[in-house]
Amino acid sequence: MKKVMIRRILSLILLGTLIFSSLFFVFEKPVMAAWANYVVISEVQIAGQTVDDEFIELYNPTDQSINLTNWKLTRKTASGKEENTILSNRTTVKFEGIIQPRGFFLIVHPKSIFTSIADLVHYGNQSLANNNTLILYDPSGRIVDKIGWGNVVD
Repeated sequence: MKKVMIRRILSLILLGTLIFSSLFFVFEKPVMAAWANYVVISEVQIAGQTVDDEFIELYNPTDQSINLTNWKLTRKTASGKEENTILSNRTTVKFEGIIQPRGFFLIVHPKSIFTSIADLVHYGNQSLANNNTLILYDPSGRIVDKIGWGNVVD
């Protein structure tokens, strides 16, 4: 009789555990990443077939076109020096263009193999390299997005 009672108690405990576990997984809230509502730096290549095959890709996840006139993209080195990536001493090149809703904007080096498909060819003095950070600023000077790789300075 004792063995039967112990088996029933163990069976009830096991059944209760199974029911509780199944309820936990059935009613668990799914975790979902939120879409950004601002322009993001979606991809960076620091070299390809040559060191000049670098590019920076921006993405607009919103439902509105975004005008990039007066935006700024800077590169910060591991030593903390920040310099403008798009504009240099050449005043004819400006950071401008429109990113369509859910569209991409490709920025490339002038010697890149990607110039034919680029939205903007940059003429900055420096190339992208290891241990850099890219910082994207809107026209008001607010940091919109940044990305770093290697040893970076915040």
